[in-house]
Amino acid sequence: MYALGRYLRSLNRSVEILRAVGQISPFLKLTVEYLDLQHIRYPIDVHLDGGIRLRLEESEEVKILWNIFVRRCYPMAGDESIVLDLGGNIGLFSLYAAREAPRARIFTAEPIPSTFERLQQHLRWNALLGRVTALNYGIAGTECDRFIAREAVPLGQKRLLSGPDDNTAADTRVSCRTLASLMAEHRLETVDLAKIDIEGSEFEALLATPPEILGRIQRIALELHNNTTAKGYRPDELLNHLKESGFEIAQMETDPEGFSQVELRQTRDQFNVFPQRSKRAIA
Repeated sequence: MYALGRYLRSLNRSVEILRAVGQISPFLKLTVEYLDLQHIRYPIDVHLDGGIRLRLEESEEVKILWNIFVRRCYPMAGDESIVLDLGGNIGLFSLYAAREAPRARIFTAEPIPSTFERLQQHLRWNALLGRVTALNYGIAGTECDRFIAREAVPLGQKRLLSGPDDNTAADTRVSCRTLASLMAEHRLETVDLAKIDIEGSEFEALLATPPEILGRIQRIALELHNNTTAKGYRPDELLNHLKESGFEIAQMETDPEGFSQVELRQTRDQFNVFPQRSKRAIA
């Protein structure tokens, strides 16, 4: 019955599977892994439309790649000048943004050292070190050090805790900065798109960012998490802060476990026009 259910789900995704033909290689291996029909051997070298080359090391990375490049979960107009990738992971969104917006400067922040090393490797392989600025720190509510949580989760789901304590791994102190300091350091007067996926730290990071700073961002693609790092914060509190900073919710999807994907658009001044996108379900 479980196998039948997986087969039926794969049929429902036939449109996106057809869209992936010619875009990703090796197509068959990545598709069966994404559909959870068969697990493949890692690491695996991947080539994407546009000459993008990268290496994946676990199944969760296949799902992230598929959502970004095939399902196009982050809408882009193509004329963006400044893009933030907060929670850069191994650089998948930064690679996508560089392809879709060929004139954009991209700033990507990733605190975990091993992940950051892979991010830089992908930038080198794709000759993007001149366009993408890689920042080896996390984004938080204050300038501080944090510690990586000790838990058996995929690399892209690693969280930061205030620690250290029994819940943090040894020798995992990482540096964190605020969104305001990142923008000030790089003299970013406006930002066209901020993709924010920082595993629960989005609450403290955005609530600590003044409305006058947030008001300089045109669009935000935000992941709202429901985990220990997010404990004590309410989604409505954060969304109200963003509304007070001039944003309106363009799209919001929430799964039964409380994880939400939110697209917000700035309504003030010149930040008021962007085409609607089709609704997508959470994978």
